[in-house]
Amino acid sequence: MRLLIVALLLIMQPKVFTWSVSPLSHKIAYGEKTDFFFNIKSDGDPGATPIEVFAAVREVDEEGNESYKEEAAEDEFFIYPSMFSLKPGGAQRVRVFWKGNIEQLKEEKAFRILVNGMPVPVETESLTDSFAMGIGFLKSFVTSLYVVPKNPQPKVSIEVPLIEKQEEGEVLSFKFHNSGNAHKTFSRPFITLTAEDGKTYEFD
Repeated sequence: MRLLIVALLLIMQPKVFTWSVSPLSHKIAYGEKTDFFFNIKSDGDPGATPIEVFAAVREVDEEGNESYKEEAAEDEFFIYPSMFSLKPGGAQRVRVFWKGNIEQLKEEKAFRILVNGMPVPVETESLTDSFAMGIGFLKSFVTSLYVVPKNPQPKVSIEVPLIEKQEEGEVLSFKFHNSGNAHKTFSRPFITLTAEDGKTYEFD
């Protein structure tokens, strides 16, 4: 029995596919081309890797949780090739074309372009004439795409902070609001509050 378990573990070792995608972020700005290319390169996989590329609308809620809506982006993009087989040590160029009218765009649109490895059956020697299994390890890249209108202007404000009760105790909560027409990225935001008595409090 122990020999059988060891054999099963050896057979079920995942086949790891190593490949890369660039660029990981792209912006289509007003007056610029509405298409661009992804470069997908194999780093020497042991076998051909089936790849699928598709677009999805990107949405983020107030808690920072991100969700994708693939169907909402289907009519906005032409991607070629959207499915292909990446050969060991090979490379593939993928064209992504946004079909929308940027002249009519009033607010920035955020998308994800997802590059997914697809399941691959792994050939193995069977322990018996009727038993064989293999597992392919799937890899995925999630890239960012922004379609930016003319004169993009983020306008970020902070609402009055609230003290919320949570399991770990009272927590000071800040809510950011963007009333502009483009996103704003914060890297290690730093907040200073001034109390009525003139004392300042810093948060990072």
